[in-house]
Amino acid sequence: MDGTSSRGWRRIVCYALLSRMIFLFGMVLSSICIPDLDTGAGVHRFDLRLEEGDSCFCLVGHACDIGGGPVHSPPSGSCASPLQYETRVTREVYRIILTPLTRWDAARFLTLAVDPNSRVPRQKIADIDIDAEPNLAPQCLATKNASSGDCPDGTTPKKQENAFVMSEQAHAFFPLVPLCIRSIANLMKAKLPCWVLPPTYEATAALAALCLNIVAFTIAALALYLMTFYLTLSHCLDRRCNISRCERVAQMSALLFCINPAGVFFTAAYSESIFSMLTFTGHAIIASAPNMTYTPIRLLIAALLWSIASYGRSNGTLSAVWLAITGLSRIIHLWTDTSIDSKSFGKAVLHTIYIFAFHGILVSVVAFPVYYHDRCGYTIHCIGASPDHRPDWCMEEADNNSFFSLYGYVQRKHWNVGFLRYFEWKQAPNFLLATPILMLGAFATKRWIQHSWTVYHESCSNQSRLSPIASNLKSHPKGQMDHVLTFLFGLPLWVPYALRNSNLSCVPEAEIPKGSAQLARNKGREVQTDIDVPSLTLLLCGPHLLAYYAILSGLCLVGLFVAHVQVSTRLICSTCPAIYWYMALEVEGNRVHWKKSIVGYCIIFNILGIIMHPNWLPWT
Repeated sequence: MDGTSSRGWRRIVCYALLSRMIFLFGMVLSSICIPDLDTGAGVHRFDLRLEEGDSCFCLVGHACDIGGGPVHSPPSGSCASPLQYETRVTREVYRIILTPLTRWDAARFLTLAVDPNSRVPRQKIADIDIDAEPNLAPQCLATKNASSGDCPDGTTPKKQENAFVMSEQAHAFFPLVPLCIRSIANLMKAKLPCWVLPPTYEATAALAALCLNIVAFTIAALALYLMTFYLTLSHCLDRRCNISRCERVAQMSALLFCINPAGVFFTAAYSESIFSMLTFTGHAIIASAPNMTYTPIRLLIAALLWSIASYGRSNGTLSAVWLAITGLSRIIHLWTDTSIDSKSFGKAVLHTIYIFAFHGILVSVVAFPVYYHDRCGYTIHCIGASPDHRPDWCMEEADNNSFFSLYGYVQRKHWNVGFLRYFEWKQAPNFLLATPILMLGAFATKRWIQHSWTVYHESCSNQSRLSPIASNLKSHPKGQMDHVLTFLFGLPLWVPYALRNSNLSCVPEAEIPKGSAQLARNKGREVQTDIDVPSLTLLLCGPHLLAYYAILSGLCLVGLFVAHVQVSTRLICSTCPAIYWYMALEVEGNRVHWKKSIVGYCIIFNILGIIMHPNWLPWT
C-alpha cells in the first residue's frame, strides 16, 4: 500500500467492521422488538431449525451429509448426523443473532447453500399428491399430453408447471455465494470445536454467511479506498499536489460506502458484499499501476476477479463495459496522439488488432459465467429428461431459439422483469424508494458530462476544432437554445475526445485549475494550481473516469426501465464506485444543503432498512 498511510487504511478497516457490528445489532434489536409481517405461503423461507427439541445437526441429502442422498431426490428429513454438543443458551443466542439474516432473498441463498439439489427439478409433481390419487392417469403428469377428459379436476398442465417452480426460481440466484457459504460452513464444521458452532447445519451456514459478508465488506471498503486514492493521485497534476487531499477524499468515499443506503443487504446473507469485494478489488489492482499504465497482467487479473463476480450476480457483466471502453480509448489514443507515418502504419495496425483482440477476450472472460450458468440450467432441466418430464420452455422456446436465456425467461415469468413491465400505478411506492439513488446517479452523470464538455472546449485553442456551426454559435451566444445547439453540433467531435482521454496517465493541460498555491509540472512547464473544491471535480469527476460513470448511468437506466426499480439502490451501491465519488464530491464541497441531504439520506434509509428488512416488511 505504497503512498497510503497505514493509519488511513487501518481507519477504513475499523469503519467497515464497526458499521457491520452496528447493523447487526440494529437488525437483531429490530427483530426482537417488532413482530414479523405475515407474508403468506408464497414467500420462500429458510428454517434454521433452532427450536427446542431438534437434536439433529445434519439432515439426509443436505451438503453436510457426507454419504449424500440420490442427486435427484430431495432431503428426506431424516437425520444424517446427530447433534454432538449444545447448550440451551447457545441455541437461543444463535437464534436471536442469525434469524434477521435469513429474510427475503437471503432465504434463497441459504437454501441453495445447504441443499445444492434445490436447483434440480423434483420428481414428485408439486400440488399433486400421487398417493391420494392412485388411479391418476400417467398422461396427467405430462406437460404435453394432459387432457381435461382423462385427468381429474385440478391436475392440468398448469399443475405440471408447478413441479419446476422451485428449480426455475433457483436459477435466478447465481451459484457463487451459495458455494462460498457452503464451503465456509463445511470448513467451520471440520475445524472448529462443536461447542462453538450452532446446533444445526442450517444455522452454521447462516453464521458462515455472516462471517463471509463481514470480511468481504471490509475488503470492499479497503479496495474502494485504495482505488480512489490511486486514481486521484495518478491524476493529481503529475503527483505534485497535496497528497493529503487525495487521501481525504479516498477516506470519505470509503466512509460513504460504509454507511451506504443499502447497508442492510451487505450484512444479511445476500450477494452484495462479496460482489463489491470482487468488483472494487479488480479496479484497485488496475488503479494501483504506476502512472495508470494498463499492463496486460493487471487487466487479466482484474478480468478474472470480475468474471468470478459475474458468477455471483448477472450485473457483473457490466465490468465488461469498462474493459470495452478502455480498449476503445487505447485505440483512439493510438491513432490520434501518435505520429504515424508510412513506416509505422503497419505497426499501428497490428497494435490496434492486438488491443481489440485482447480486450475482446477479456470481455468474453467477464461475460462467460452468465452464459455458463444459463447452459447449466438448461442442461439440468432439458438434457436427458423425457419429453413428458421437461418444462414447456425446453420444447417451445429453447429448442427453437439459439439465443434463449433461461435467466431472462425466469425473471420474466416469476418476477415480471422486463422493459417497462414495472410501470404500473401499484408500483409507485417502489419508484419513490428508488428516486433518491436514481437522482444521485443522474446528477453524477450530468456532472461528469458538464466537466468533460468544459474541458473539451477549453482544449480547443481555435474554433476550427469545433464544427463550423458549433463554432459560430459558441462565438455568438444568444440564449439557452444556442448552448443546446452547440452541444449537439459539437457532439461528434466531443465523443472521440472523451474516449481518448478516458484512460490517459496525465491530466490534459485544459484540466489544470486556475489559481496559485502549489507548483506542478505538466508537459515541461511550470503551472500554478490549488487543490481545492474545483480540483476535486477534476479528481472525482474528470474525463479519465468515463468508464466508471458510463457503468453508473447504464445501471440507472436498467434499474429504472428494466429491473424491479426498488432494487436500484443495492444494485448501484454494490457495483458503482462513481456513486461514492460523486457523493464525496458533494460532501466535501461548499454546498451545505447537499452535504446534509446526502448524509441524511444514507442515515434514514439505513434506519428504515434495519427496521423493515428483518421483519419481512418490503424494502429495497
